[in-house]
Amino acid sequence: MPININRCTVESIKDLMPFIQVARSGSFTAAANRLGVSTAAVSKSIARLENQLDTRLFNRTTRSIHLTAEGKLFFDHVDAGFARIDQAINLVEEARGGPVGLIRLSTMTYFGRHLLMPLVPTFLDTFPNVSLEISMNDIMPDLVSEGFDVRIIHGQPTETRYVYRHLYRLPLVLVASPEYLSRKGEPRHPDDLVHHDCITALRLSGERYSWNFTAETSDNATQQSASYVHYPNGRLVVSKQVDTVVDAALMGLGVTVTFVESVLEHLESGRLQVLLPDFLVDDDGRNDSEIFIQYPHREYLSLKVRVLIDFLIEHFYSYELRDYSPATLKQRYQPGAG
Repeated sequence: MPININRCTVESIKDLMPFIQVARSGSFTAAANRLGVSTAAVSKSIARLENQLDTRLFNRTTRSIHLTAEGKLFFDHVDAGFARIDQAINLVEEARGGPVGLIRLSTMTYFGRHLLMPLVPTFLDTFPNVSLEISMNDIMPDLVSEGFDVRIIHGQPTETRYVYRHLYRLPLVLVASPEYLSRKGEPRHPDDLVHHDCITALRLSGERYSWNFTAETSDNATQQSASYVHYPNGRLVVSKQVDTVVDAALMGLGVTVTFVESVLEHLESGRLQVLLPDFLVDDDGRNDSEIFIQYPHREYLSLKVRVLIDFLIEHFYSYELRDYSPATLKQRYQPGAG
C-alpha cells in the first residue's frame, strides 16, 4: 500500500527521530539508548507513526528488525530531509560563530598514523569549536551510508557520485635492517633483488604489488631514464594493513618498499637503511601512492568540513616540496655511505 503523507500530523513528526534511529541501528534498544528514552517509548512512537501512515514500516522477528520496502522508501526521504535540516542549522551556527561541530573522517591506517595524526593538534588548536572522529581502516567504508563527512583514499577515485581533490603523492623507498644486510649483503642494482628476501604487500584485490625502479642516466648529448620492474616473490606477504611491512623489515626478515614517512624515525636511528639510492621507486602504474580527499557534495558544504579540507590541502602541498629521493635520504641518514 502506498504511503499517505497527507495523513501525517505534528505528533507523527515527533515520532520521526525514533524511526530514523531504529532504521539506522536495526534495534529498538540501540535507538532508545541513543535517544535517552525507554525501549517502550520507541516502540510506541513507531506504532503511532505506522498508524498515521497506515503502513507497516518494519518487519519484526524475535531476532531482528528490518525496514519494509515502504519503510525503506520513507526512510530515504526522511533521512535526507533531516540531513538538510542539520546542514541548515550548521550553516547558521557557523555564520554566527565560525566552524563548529563534529567532523567524521575515515582514512587508511598507515596514512592516519604517520601523516594525519601529527597534524591533528594544530587543526584542533586552530579551530577550537570543531571536534574530530577519525576512523582508520584499510577497507574504505561508504561515505554516505556510514555517516562520514570526509574520507581519505589512495588511488584515482572511480566513483562519480562524490567530489574528490588530490591531497598528496606518497614518496616510496626501499629499505632493510643492518642485521639483514650483514647476512645477505646490500643490493646494488634492481636485478640483484632476485637473490633477496622481499617483503611485499597485497592489494585488496589479492594481487601483489610490483616494484618499479627508474635510474636517470645522461651523457653530453642525451638524458634518458632506465626502468626496471621487480616482482617480489618472498616468503612473507602482508595484506590489509600494509605498513606492517615496516615491522617485518625491522625484524630483519628482508627488504621492502614502503612510504618514506613511515620509516623516517627508523632511518634516523639506524634501525633501517636506504637501498638502491641511485634509483627512484614508484608504484606499478596504478597510482596507489596518489592520495585523494573525498566528500559527498559541493552544495551546502559546511564550514567545518571546508576548513578541514583546505587545512589538509595546504599542509600536504608543503609536504610535496620536500626532497625524499633515495639519494638524499641515504646522504642525510648515512652520510659517507657508498
